Amino acid sequence: MKARSFNYKAMVQYVTVDQCKAQSTIPFADDDELIGELINAAQERVEKDIQQPLTACLESDGTTLAYPLQRAIIIMVATLYSNREAVAYSQPYNVQYSYGWLITPYIKYT
Repeated sequence: MKARSFNYKAMVQYVTVDQCKAQSTIPFADDDELIGELINAAQERVEKDIQQPLTACLESDGTTLAYPLQRAIIIMVATLYSNREAVAYSQPYNVQYSYGWLITPYIKYT
């Protein structure tokens, strides 16, 4: 069976692979495609969590995503990159003033 190839650049990405690599201190390019795919997944998750499209949270220039949401995406990518399996063998816990704290002001309650 042929491996499926993803085109991670098909979606508009509001953070870069390099920003995500810096967060996770990844000095090599081997996982760039994976990180690009994780950016897409993280962006989709943030949209679901804030209950509105990311385009509704752009700065006045119309292209730059609000900085707290950029950081939330980068944190989510780092978490997904570090935890690639469905099971973790350590005690997980939420870090205060992290992902949830960053996205809360952008949640659209209907």
